[in-house]
Amino acid sequence: MGFLDNLTVQNMKLADAQERKRAAFRYANASLALEGLVADKAQIARQEEIIHGRLTSEQAVAQCLAEHMAAEAKKNELSPK
Repeated sequence: MGFLDNLTVQNMKLADAQERKRAAFRYANASLALEGLVADKAQIARQEEIIHGRLTSEQAVAQCLAEHMAAEAKKNELSPK
């Protein structure tokens, strides 16, 4: 069973599904930490939203992308030309 299988939950009790998703995020966060990337508080909160079914992974990716694009646009506005 792979990482994505842990996020795709079918025919399970809600608590089991949430724990499997939480375990998958713990694994992903540990893997990222080994590469020197640490999930910040906003990312951990977003993961909890996914775990509890209030946000889909697609919505979370869209949020991350929108935040990154806004930060880049602001950075470009502030940089000298």
